Amino acid sequence: IKSGVSIDAQHVPNASGVLVSPITGVTRLTITSATFYANIAGATANLFIVPSGGSPGISNQVTSKAMAVNETYTAPELIGQSIEAGGSLQANDGGVGGTDISAVFTVTEFSGDS
Repeated sequence: IKSGVSIDAQHVPNASGVLVSPITGVTRLTITSATFYANIAGATANLFIVPSGGSPGISNQVTSKAMAVNETYTAPELIGQSIEAGGSLQANDGGVGGTDISAVFTVTEFSGDS
């Protein structure tokens, strides 16, 4: 088990894209913190935990949060959520486009039987 692994700031894409995924040898990630920041009005943080072989959609959407300009959102819906090997946390910005939402995460990595 490796706790407190920081995942640096990432841009939330216009169309859904992978933000977090277990690396080789890691069987599961558990999200311990997640922070989103919007620098433009009208952006929506749409967040999905997608299983291996899946794609983002209503069935795996965790939240959809409309964000105001300069708003910081800590995404409590993500805390404690696990991403299994082959799965991912994906997101999109609601189609606003541009560099409008960034994200930073902290996770705990599990490998083997841990």
